[in-house]
Amino acid sequence: MFAFDARNSNQTRREMVKFMMVAAGSWGVTWFFAVASLSFVNQMLGERTFTLPILQKSINPNELGCQIVGMGFSFVFNYIMHKTFTFRSTGFYNRLKAFIR
Repeated sequence: MFAFDARNSNQTRREMVKFMMVAAGSWGVTWFFAVASLSFVNQMLGERTFTLPILQKSINPNELGCQIVGMGFSFVFNYIMHKTFTFRSTGFYNRLKAFIR
């Protein structure tokens, strides 16, 4: 109700389809940048792990940092795509419906 403003818009289905497309793209951006940055960091610094003394759990700070990098790129991607694509009438949904039928 808050994201799609269903009461004031007749384009809820269209916005939901576009929203799901952006979400799938966001997953790809997160995965790509996390894996690519982890590969780069491991080549430059090598793999590092630390053990927390109280919990006896090992932590890899490279993985943690690269996951944050991936989420940062995903956040920017989400913002730009939702602002310019999801909640704006671009004609994409009509072309997609015609292509599927």
